[in-house]
Amino acid sequence: MIGAPVFRYYPFVAGDYLPQGTTLLQVTDDPDLSSKAPVGDSLVADARLFFEAVQTLVTRRPPSVSAPLRSAPGRPDMSAQPLAADAIMAAVRAGCPEDFVLGEEAPSAVGAMQDQFRIDKPDSFYTFASGGLGWDMPAAVGLALAERQSGRNRPVIALTGDGSFQYSPQALYTAAQQRAHVVFVVLQNHEYAILKNFAELEETPNVSGPRLARHRHRGAGQRLRRAGHAGEDSGRGDGRGCGGGQARGRQRRRRAAHAQTSLAAGLSRRARSGAALAAPMPSEGAASDSRSCAPCHAVTRCGHERT
Repeated sequence: MIGAPVFRYYPFVAGDYLPQGTTLLQVTDDPDLSSKAPVGDSLVADARLFFEAVQTLVTRRPPSVSAPLRSAPGRPDMSAQPLAADAIMAAVRAGCPEDFVLGEEAPSAVGAMQDQFRIDKPDSFYTFASGGLGWDMPAAVGLALAERQSGRNRPVIALTGDGSFQYSPQALYTAAQQRAHVVFVVLQNHEYAILKNFAELEETPNVSGPRLARHRHRGAGQRLRRAGHAGEDSGRGDGRGCGGGQARGRQRRRRAAHAQTSLAAGLSRRARSGAALAAPMPSEGAASDSRSCAPCHAVTRCGHERT
């Protein structure tokens, strides 16, 4: 393992660190990480210098297995409402262009993400380390700005859970102000689900705090876009740079249109606007969510009243 942490902070799970018959060489420039390695060999070195030195010692060998390491993605149920995590990931993946950057901070849905998104290109996937939440959304804005500055201009897709969303919602305002080419997809199961899962793992169920209050998202994207226009036109971020009645009329028409769109269509339409898209999904242990949007389910920021 070169340049990345091997023994990340994580709840204790009994068992071997490495599979039987596996050897480990960790190359890191952090002497603290090297000294704490419980198994294997650890080398303190610069990753680039190590690569340059080891190239002449490594020979190409054929693959040890002929079959793919992972089976093809499953086919999720797209008719169930609200959509489950695998269906949301499949819909989002279908709406992505050929070349894009993916950021992920939805720990309770990471399995579904890995099944639908096959990461096979360098510099195309970024995620947080060891459960440190709040990183993905501001990082996605930074990645989008870097894409624009470099001229590659790949759109950035930021997948985040509504628990992770609580840590850095101000990233939405920065994205609007900077007109960043980033799409935020929020998996909304109204739970801090990963905290609940950890509590069950540690045999401390029913901890306080995992349930999240239900909020209306009506008009949030329009307000963010309005703030972006105002910041660009007048140097203010308070939304006063847009017309009043006409802007409200446009908002009503947009909200009516949202009710007729699917998640994939909504993703494609917002890929150029930097707006936030919230996708409802079932809460842990529940087959459906009776308080989600009754008329359409697919986009929670649709303008319908909650039932």
